[in-house]
Parts: sequence; structure tokens; C-alpha cells
Amino acid sequence: VFNSTGKYGGVFDFDGVIVRHSEFFKESAWDEMFTPYGVRYKPILAEARSIFGFGKKGDRFDIFRYVYEKLGEPEETIPILVNKNAQIFNKIVQEKISKAGVARGGVKVFKKLSSRFPLYINSSTTTPALGESVEVLDLNNFFKKALGGPASKLENFKKIAEIEGVGPSNILMIGDSDGDFISARDFGCHFIGVCNEWNQWKKQSKPFTLIDDLVRIESQF
Repeated sequence: VFNSTGKYGGVFDFDGVIVRHSEFFKESAWDEMFTPYGVRYKPILAEARSIFGFGKKGDRFDIFRYVYEKLGEPEETIPILVNKNAQIFNKIVQEKISKAGVARGGVKVFKKLSSRFPLYINSSTTTPALGESVEVLDLNNFFKKALGGPASKLENFKKIAEIEGVGPSNILMIGDSDGDFISARDFGCHFIGVCNEWNQWKKQSKPFTLIDDLVRIESQF
């Protein structure tokens, strides 16, 4: 985010950027949640995630609700299923995030950058769960705010710009999905992509700068 030195600071995605492989943690957790339904949940889950995930408005609660409705669960039991299994889903993912820790070099980078610029997290993860992850990983001192769902990433960008009193061109987003890039593009801010095992961007041509390690982000500021 723009400051008096004339340089911009950063807005980081969480999954796959701050914590490597965490997209895979969530993929396996979704499958675990819906195992009792055999394979028939798979296309419904994919549809739900395309509607509510990847930077769009909504969060895991909306995804659970959508899937249970489409699976034909009784209307009166859906809120119970959503709340119960969202808690189980969160427990599974948080344990894996805690075990995985921050991506290599991340803490050092965040410490350096946060001493010079305001840093934020902009994630599709539901806000309370995102806050839990940030606290578990001891990152609160580096980031001014961690913004998640059910707000869209575009809405979170607008909030960050409002907090800092800057325009889109003064903000740099560091993300690892096409959804991140689309949100940044629609908002009008700068974007840098992080290559990882999940997005396979190393094998693709992208209209933005690619890095394969958080340590390399320092040279972009």
C-alpha cells in the first residue's frame, strides 16, 4: 500500500502463498466431509466452489449449504449439518496448517516488509478461520488486517484501500490463483503470482510476474 516514500506495500493471499500446500489440505478435507455420499457429491461440490470460492462472494458455509441442499438433505437439518461439519472441516485444516507452518523464508520477509509498509491478507477463507490460522502461525504482528469471506476479494480490496486512503494503483497483490489475478485486475491493482504445486504456473505463460519463492518478493518492493 502506498506510503510517503512513494512505494507500495503488499496484500497477500493465504493458501498456497503464506502456507504452501494448504489448498491441498482443503481439497482433502472437502472429500472427507462428503465421503458418506459416495461420489455423487463431487459435481455438486465443484459447482458450489465455482459459485462461492476462488475469490468470489461467499465462504465454506455457503458451500456446505449448497451441497446439502442439492444432495436432498431435509431443510430443517441443513443448518445443523452446516455448522457441525464446518467446525470439523476447520479442525482438520487448522491442524494441517499448524503442522505445515509458514512458507520458507516467509517470516523473515514479512518482518522486513512490515517494518516499511502496511501489509494485509486477502483470502477466500472465512474470516474467523483465517484469523485463527494467522494467530496459530504467530503472524499478527506483521499484518494490519486479515480479511476473508464471505466478502469477495474485490470487496476486501476496496476495504483495504479505504483503510489506507489510497487508490488501486498503490496496491500490490501477491497470489497464486487465476481468481486472485482476476480480483486484482478488476480492482485495478498490481499483481505478482507465486508458482506452486497446486497452480502449476511454471508450465504456463501468464500476463504477470511470476516468482517461485516468497524470499524473491523483496526485490519487487
